[in-house]
Amino acid sequence: MNWKKFGAESRIARGAILVFERKGGGHVGLYVGEDRTHYHVLGGNQNNSVSITRIEKGRLVTGGVRWPKTADAPIGGKVELSSAGAPVSKTEA
Repeated sequence: MNWKKFGAESRIARGAILVFERKGGGHVGLYVGEDRTHYHVLGGNQNNSVSITRIEKGRLVTGGVRWPKTADAPIGGKVELSSAGAPVSKTEA
């Protein structure tokens, strides 16, 4: 969960770093968008590949939206996407 300490806590925006909890550890990915129940996350080691997958919103840790301190503040905000066609991840392994 060291990523929870990375940079600064941020508002949600495309490219923000999201930190999730999961059994056996955590998972980190980049925010692409969201639907009603899941975040769409670009990450590595998601089903043994780099992919965009849907991760349940309830798994986001408190303070788990991060942005590098050395980068300009994020532009934009929430990106609404359809849930159709994107797989749901449960383990990210």
